[in-house]
Amino acid sequence: MSCTPGSGLEGELKSWVEGAEHGVIYLSFGSVVRASEMPEERRLLILSVLSKLKQRVVWKWEKEMTGLPSNVKTFSWLPQLDLLAHPAVKLFITHGGAGSIQETICYKTPIVGIPIMGDQMNNLAEALTQHIGIVLPYSQVREDNLLEAITTVLEDPSYLESVTSLQNLILDTPIHPLDNTVWWLEYLLRHPHNPRMRSPAKDLYWFQYYLLDVAVFILFVVYIVYKILRTILSLLCGLCCKQKNLKTEDTIINKISSFNPIYRVFPLKCIFLNLSNRPKK
Repeated sequence: MSCTPGSGLEGELKSWVEGAEHGVIYLSFGSVVRASEMPEERRLLILSVLSKLKQRVVWKWEKEMTGLPSNVKTFSWLPQLDLLAHPAVKLFITHGGAGSIQETICYKTPIVGIPIMGDQMNNLAEALTQHIGIVLPYSQVREDNLLEAITTVLEDPSYLESVTSLQNLILDTPIHPLDNTVWWLEYLLRHPHNPRMRSPAKDLYWFQYYLLDVAVFILFVVYIVYKILRTILSLLCGLCCKQKNLKTEDTIINKISSFNPIYRVFPLKCIFLNLSNRPKK
């Protein structure tokens, strides 16, 4: 929805970007996490990697930074939309926030994603699936794999082709998403009492809204299935035990009969059964 043509850059940022012979890499970890609070060893690691690149780098950094390589410049605030829309920007190193992912698709810029927290992991997992960049978890970033990821995305045209194709698919609509949103808002203002625009969820009881009735029904079915299975297993176990007892009685009778032939005349098995079936006092 925020995908609109970018405005031109101004001042020092404009001269830095447009004077880049080999293009520009944009590095930003968003506004939720302050990049200037990252550990010093991590900052030095990133600077070491950036110093080995031929591209110029624009890094969103909230404080003044000393010891910068000649190809790196920091800014405390940056117009991200206008910067990504500039044709000189070849790569976006991002934390993977929802807004950043939408904007990098909008302006057809491949990424190197370094997720830190929250929804960033899921956002970048989808970006990886769509082949619009490479993802390195923050805790696993090393100098060698970061440099390799940046170089791969810059030199492999398939990443740019993927993000361009994805942008074409998303924005190929009869009306721009922003214009569509504005139209529907104005429609609601023109027809404020239209019951068809009211969500059916408004008519549900609270336990229906949270699907508690469905959960109770599922638990009831599980309980019934459990009771049926338990009853069947009990019957099977009882039948097996009864057969085992009968075999044991036959074995005892055969052993007794083998010792004294006179016992073969008497129906010992019937005697045992009669004794076992005799009612208890």
